[in-house]
Order: sequence, then C-alpha cells, then structure tokens
Amino acid sequence: KNEKSNGVYFPAVPYAGKPVWQKPPSDHAMDGEESKDSGERFLYYSEKAERWYIGDALEEGGFSFVLSPGKSPMPPLQGWQQDVVLACESVSDDGIDYAAALLELPKLRQIQPWEDQEVCYVTMLKLLGNIVANPGEAKFRSFKLENAAIQKKVLRHDGARGYFEAVGFREDGGALVFPTDRTAQAKMAHEMLEGFANEAQYAHIRKERHSKAKEEAKKEAEKDSWAQARNKANAKAAEESKSSKGGG
Repeated sequence: KNEKSNGVYFPAVPYAGKPVWQKPPSDHAMDGEESKDSGERFLYYSEKAERWYIGDALEEGGFSFVLSPGKSPMPPLQGWQQDVVLACESVSDDGIDYAAALLELPKLRQIQPWEDQEVCYVTMLKLLGNIVANPGEAKFRSFKLENAAIQKKVLRHDGARGYFEAVGFREDGGALVFPTDRTAQAKMAHEMLEGFANEAQYAHIRKERHSKAKEEAKKEAEKDSWAQARNKANAKAAEESKSSKGGG
C-alpha cells in the first residue's frame, strides 16, 4: 500500500548477523507529493521483534512485516502483511540458489498430517547437520535416492529434493551428493531450513491453540444453552404447578 516501498532491493551491509537489502532513495517526489519520506527502504530482520521487516530504518518497525515469527536467515517470499509480494533473484556466489530455495520451502508446508511434515524437517536437518558436524567425511555428504527411509520421510514430499538441489546437492550415481569443502554452504542451508521449520512449528502450535479455544468456547456455549433450557423448563413447570393449585 506504500508505493515508495515498491522497487528493486540490493544487498547491503548485514545487520545483527543477517543479510540486509536496500532500495535507494527515490530521485524525485511523486506527483503532487510533499513528504520527508525519501523512498529509501530496508528489507531486514528485527532482532527485537524476531520478524522480517520492510521499513525506512533498521529496528524502527516498518511498512510491512512477515506475519509469522521465526529466525530464518533469509526473508520468506510468502506471509507478508498487506499482501506484499516478494520475489528473489539469486546473485550469490556461495553455491546456494536462494531464489530457488525460497520457492521450494513453502511446498513443505503443504505436507499433511503435521507429524509427516515434522519428520521431514527433522530428517532433512539431520542430513545437513551431519555435513556441518563432519566436514571431512565423504559418507555424510551423500545419500542414496532409493533409500527406503529417506524416500518415506523426505523425498516423497514435494519441495524436499528441490530444496536439496537448490542448496548444492547434485545427483550422481543414484545418490544426491553435496560438494566437498563447502561446510559454510551446508551451515547456511541448515540455518535456512531450521528457521523455516521453526516458523512452521509456531504456526502449527497457534492453529492447535485456536482450535482448542474454539472447541472450549463451543462447549461453554452448549452448557449455557442447556442451562437456559433447564431454567426455562423449571420456570414453566413451576408456573403450571401454581396454576394447578389455584384451579383446585
């Protein structure tokens, strides 16, 4: 809704250990506009609010933010306030196609039931974590595509293989293999997935709480309704009893 927030954002100096993107100030004011707003914008992660924001200054709130909290090291493409549409073009040279990775991650949110989705996150994080924890061991850098457990827990779900390939895995000899000497790359892939998984878990917890509160409210309403009906019936019976005595 803030038109000056529209435009192309370029990589800027990181803030609080996370990347920042900046849109330069507008060259001229919009027609008929007199404002101190230069149009400069930042896409950043707020450590205070634990959310991604688009604003005109760091840690000063913003014109839009991601509705769900989380600690992903990259801004999600979906879930922004005021119907903000965010697109990403990857220009990184660290081996990760961020644009592709951010497109694949939301697909994992479609896995149902939640238990299957959670197992998928846990297994993917374990595979990436093993690479980070054991950088010199080749056995941790690959897994067989035909592995029954991997297929059931991970690869049968849309978005899982796409994410692995976006962060650097390549198929070789019936396996997905991660390149050697790329521990930092694996660490970033792990952090991205972990942040997204945390957000998914928060959303699931909120959904369960909302569902429980709704069910409890329904039960309370039914109790009130039953109590009202009982009181009405008692009042009617008392009235009938009184009339009967009066008539006698």
